[in-house]
Amino acid sequence: MANLTAMLLARNKARPESRDQGVNGARLVFYASACCHYSVRKAAGILGIGRDQLHEIAVDDRGRMLPDLLRQAIESDVAAGQQPFLVLATAGTTVRGAYDPLGPIADVCEEFGLWFHIDGAMGGSAAMSKTHRNLLEGSERSDSFAWDAHKLFGVPLSCSSILVREKGALFQSLSEQASYLFQNENDEYDLGQISLQCGRRNDALKLWAAWQHHGDVGFGGKVDRIFALTRYAESIIREDPEFDLACPVESITVCFTVRGHDSEELCESLRRSARAVVGFSIVGGQKVIRLAVVNAAMNEDDIDTFFNELRAACADAAKLPDSASSQTR
Repeated sequence: MANLTAMLLARNKARPESRDQGVNGARLVFYASACCHYSVRKAAGILGIGRDQLHEIAVDDRGRMLPDLLRQAIESDVAAGQQPFLVLATAGTTVRGAYDPLGPIADVCEEFGLWFHIDGAMGGSAAMSKTHRNLLEGSERSDSFAWDAHKLFGVPLSCSSILVREKGALFQSLSEQASYLFQNENDEYDLGQISLQCGRRNDALKLWAAWQHHGDVGFGGKVDRIFALTRYAESIIREDPEFDLACPVESITVCFTVRGHDSEELCESLRRSARAVVGFSIVGGQKVIRLAVVNAAMNEDDIDTFFNELRAACADAAKLPDSASSQTR
């Protein structure tokens, strides 16, 4: 909903009449990296902008959006009579954990007068770490920023937020009149006037309570611990000749393969045997095991246990005939 809200704000800024009259005129187009979250396309469909109007920008070998290609795409669309209105960067992509180059992307947005949104649902928590907050350099220039406290800080689902640069932007795009509601003298912070929902749970209370307990230092320590555990997992993969990294480790996810084994089948075997739950994805055209380290309460022994269970699943798979192995899917 945070990404959806940001896209709504960007649409209304580009077409102020659209909230009342709908979207007319030149086709609205927007941009995100080829590794953006699936919610981006979903939001485009919900808002009536159209999923096909998402123009995905290629990424480098680390999974980061290429600003030069972004500029070229915008210039091409303008020349074709379309209206760019939004660039959506990602801070911590879902699979690789990559951070788009926020500063250079902000330059492009300022050059063309486009709304600059950052999907920092996963990677935004790096702001709490003195060691890793440099990954978010340039984020202060964004118009809106999405962040999930439930991703890395252990706050129960759901606890998502959207931050906006311009005070009043949410009210301007989301407020409605209702004589039976909004009867306070000052409804500036009434969530029914500044969000997609009206009645809702007090999700902010969970974050407030956790923040009171851990503080900035405690939250920052969680981020540092998660990054350190991710690097530990990476070191195990590098040291084991049967494992291969599928791409550089950018933040808190490690994508790798096991030689001679299908990644999807291994993940399913781990799940079926109740050894571990881990997902697979696609990187560079191949299926990979995607280990996401998001729990700061874990330690190195937990990482060791996962890889030991993975090796055991590999050993079990090696004992099966090829036909039986394929049926485990």
